[in-house]
Amino acid sequence: MLILWWNLNLKNMLKEMVNLAGTLPGQIKLSLTGIAAAVAAFVEPVLPAAFLCAVMVIIDLITALTLSRRLRRAGKAQGKISSRRLGMAIVTIVKIWCGLLVAQGIRIVMPEGLGWGDPVHSLTGAVCFWQLMSILENESTCSNARWARAARRFLADKTGRHIN
Repeated sequence: MLILWWNLNLKNMLKEMVNLAGTLPGQIKLSLTGIAAAVAAFVEPVLPAAFLCAVMVIIDLITALTLSRRLRRAGKAQGKISSRRLGMAIVTIVKIWCGLLVAQGIRIVMPEGLGWGDPVHSLTGAVCFWQLMSILENESTCSNARWARAARRFLADKTGRHIN
C-alpha cells in the first residue's frame, strides 16, 4: 500500500513538474516582455535628444573632414579620415547617450518643484552648443572668408590638431 501511494504521489509530482515546465517559458517570456517595456518607457523620452546630439556629432565629424581636406590643399595635412577619429566620434556619441540616460534617471528621481531645469534638455543644449562651437572652429580654420577671420579672434585654431 505504501509503495502504491509512493508511486501515485511520484506520478503526481512528475505531472506537476511537467505542467510547471510547460508554463515556465511563458512566464519567462512575460517577464522579459515586462522588462523590455520598462526599458523602452525609460529610454523613449530621450530618443529625440539623443538623435539631435548624434546628428551634431556627425556634422562635426564631416566638418573636421572638410577642414582636413582644406589643409591638404594648403599642404599642411593628408586630408584623410582615420579610423581612430571615426572611433572617437562613435565613443563620443555613446558617452553622450549614456549621459542622457543618466539625466533621464535624474528627471525621474528628482522632484519638479526644486526650480531646476529639465536635465535632459539642459544636457542636450550643452552638447549642441559644444558641437556647434567645434563646427564653427572647423569651418573658420584655414578659411579666407570674412566671417571666418572675425571668428578666429574668438575660436580656437584647429590646424595643429589636423597636422599629421
